Amino acid sequence: MAKKPTFNIAQLLRNTFTSRQAWLAKLLDPRKDLDKECGYPASLTTSDYMQFWKRGDLAARVVSVIPEETWSDDPEIYETEDPEETEFETAWKELNGRMSLLSYLQRADVLSGIGRFGVILLGIDDGLPLSQPVDGIDEAGDKVSNQERELLYVRPLDESSDRVIGERLGIAAETRAQRREERRERQCGCDHASTCVT
Repeated sequence: MAKKPTFNIAQLLRNTFTSRQAWLAKLLDPRKDLDKECGYPASLTTSDYMQFWKRGDLAARVVSVIPEETWSDDPEIYETEDPEETEFETAWKELNGRMSLLSYLQRADVLSGIGRFGVILLGIDDGLPLSQPVDGIDEAGDKVSNQERELLYVRPLDESSDRVIGERLGIAAETRAQRREERRERQCGCDHASTCVT
């Protein structure tokens, strides 16, 4: 009769643990940069996030799931709890019926999840460029005349649309300069503010 091989369970476990430990040490070697090896950028910009979202992958679902659930039922919009409809409530119903404003609000909610903020651009019939305040409203946003304006269009914008936003809010030059700086840093991998001469 052949002798049965004997196993030393302790030795077997020790060998298994040692080989796994060696594999893990190789994987987590501080000399390796997994992001660099996988081709990931060192830092992500809003434009990068927008590209992920536009591809429609997991990023699109993560960003969209809460706004879609939030806006799945139309909200009740009212000025007072009085059953008689106020002038505001009548105007809201007419405007929402004509422009489908709730769909724009949902879209703005989704877009604000891509970067740090979202904006809703309201196109008013004052004939002025976006860089000028709406005629009849001062710089602080207070009404200075009783002239009524027509809402021509509504456009939800994300943070990466700063050219349009910046014309109105005065931030475009700063954010475009920040993006140029981020691109330079990604290209050469250094902090331009302190180390690189370009």
